[in-house]
Amino acid sequence: MWMLNLDGTILKEGAIPGGRSTLAGVSQNGRRFALEFSDEKGDPSILLYEYFIIFDVATLQPVKTVRISDMPERQSWSAFSPDGHYSVAGNPNDLSLYTVQ
Repeated sequence: MWMLNLDGTILKEGAIPGGRSTLAGVSQNGRRFALEFSDEKGDPSILLYEYFIIFDVATLQPVKTVRISDMPERQSWSAFSPDGHYSVAGNPNDLSLYTVQ
């Protein structure tokens, strides 16, 4: 992944540990963001696994991995506290609060 300034110049580069991912949220203070990783199969599809990796924006380094054990039907939800110190992840069956260092 790359961190770019507004004119497109690369400021930092970081590796994404895992396969295909989607953006799962950003803290209001802009210091943390999360990517969601999952895979599914079948018709109708069933999730095989799902996890979130929370990154520090300044370093583009992962600071926490959250693995979902109670699989939702489609995809879990996630959110940050405004200061980025806490994260929640889960689904209607199981929602958990995590401290982010």
